[in-house]
Amino acid sequence: MKVYGKKVRALHRSKIGNITVDGLKIGEWRYLTENEIKSLQN
Repeated sequence: MKVYGKKVRALHRSKIGNITVDGLKIGEWRYLTENEIKSLQN
C-alpha cells in the first residue's frame, strides 16, 4: 500500500464481490441476503 499524504474527501464503493448499491439512495443501507453472506464467506 502506498501513502500519498492526501485526505479523502469522498468515497463511493459501488460493489464488493457480487453485492452492489443498486437501488439505494445516498445514506441508505440494507441488510445482506443469506446468499450474499454465503458468497462473502467462500
